[in-house]
Amino acid sequence: MYEDQILAAIAKENRHFENDLGLAEYIHDEALKEKVYSLYTTAEAVDGELWGPNIPSHCQETFAA
Repeated sequence: MYEDQILAAIAKENRHFENDLGLAEYIHDEALKEKVYSLYTTAEAVDGELWGPNIPSHCQETFAA
C-alpha cells in the first residue's frame, strides 16, 4: 500500500497554506466558519482501502462520522 507516500505528499501540500486555517479558509458559510478554526485533509486505511477524509482539527462541536 502507498499510505506512507500519500501521507507525506499530503503533509507537504498542507504546508503551502499561508495561515493556520488550512482548507477552512475556503468556507463561505458564516455559521460554519464560526465553528471550524482549521481544516486539513489526510488519509487513513479502512478495511484495506485508503480513504481521504477532511479532518476538522479545531472546532467548537464534535462531528459524527
